[in-house]
Amino acid sequence: AAVFAEAESRNIPFTVCQGNNDYSSGITNEDWLKIYAGYKNCIVFDESKDADGRIDFNLEIKASNSDETAFNIWLNDTRSGGITDEQIAWYKTNMENISKHNASVIENMENKDELLEKYGKANSLLFFHIPIEEYKDAWREYSENGFKNTGNVKLIYGVASETGRVVFNSDTPTNLFETMQELGGNHGMFCGHDHVNNLSMDYKGIRLTYGMSIDYIAYADIDTLGSQRGCTVITVINLAS
Repeated sequence: AAVFAEAESRNIPFTVCQGNNDYSSGITNEDWLKIYAGYKNCIVFDESKDADGRIDFNLEIKASNSDETAFNIWLNDTRSGGITDEQIAWYKTNMENISKHNASVIENMENKDELLEKYGKANSLLFFHIPIEEYKDAWREYSENGFKNTGNVKLIYGVASETGRVVFNSDTPTNLFETMQELGGNHGMFCGHDHVNNLSMDYKGIRLTYGMSIDYIAYADIDTLGSQRGCTVITVINLAS
């Protein structure tokens, strides 16, 4: 892929999150993993070992001068139907284990109270392709309020340019959002799928963001559009203990 070549030529590490379009290609996940392994800077592996063979994994960013995990980047494979209960259980178990590990590392440190506040919950962002229902709920509440913020929803930036349903979320109910609220430490989630939606909302304390698009063939004439094309820069700071 041309975008991979750009990262490779600049020696930039990169990762990939699977979605419905990867399955429509006819390539198996086993073969996708082999393809990704062919790029020296591509970091993709299957960690969840779920029954569907989805490619789910977590990239742990360690603190600069100790063993606690400062930040987590979770990538979940939605296939064509969205996030499953099995994936959520895997995510929850690992989030809890990371939080416990951080607490054990920090326990004997001099400034443990400050560090527990910073790292006691496993700080995380989630990435997946098909949006969950809360994207639809947040946008509906915002739009039905005259496109103004409410007590639950704050538009951070962007617009929703899809027609019809606007948010084409998975039709499979999921408790991922509630699980994130329960666990704490989750700063937000990123999805794709709706190629010309480009917005970010704070919904009940969790950031819901659409990643920008790099495609040229998803919709008719999308190659002539430009407003949805680009990238989102995420800066993670204060990782040092």
